[in-house]
Amino acid sequence: MNEMAAQIGFEELRLSASETLAAVIAGSLPIDAAMAQRLSELFFVSVELFVPPKPG
Repeated sequence: MNEMAAQIGFEELRLSASETLAAVIAGSLPIDAAMAQRLSELFFVSVELFVPPKPG
């Protein structure tokens, strides 16, 4: 997952995820199964980047 973040850049990933999620919440962007999967992947990438794994 971090490979994906490295490819498109962390800032672009963060903006893409937050803008997409905001549009879904506002109801201006209909969501389907593929979009839900993509949002899930973006969420977990951002969590991995912000919360480093615990050692051990």
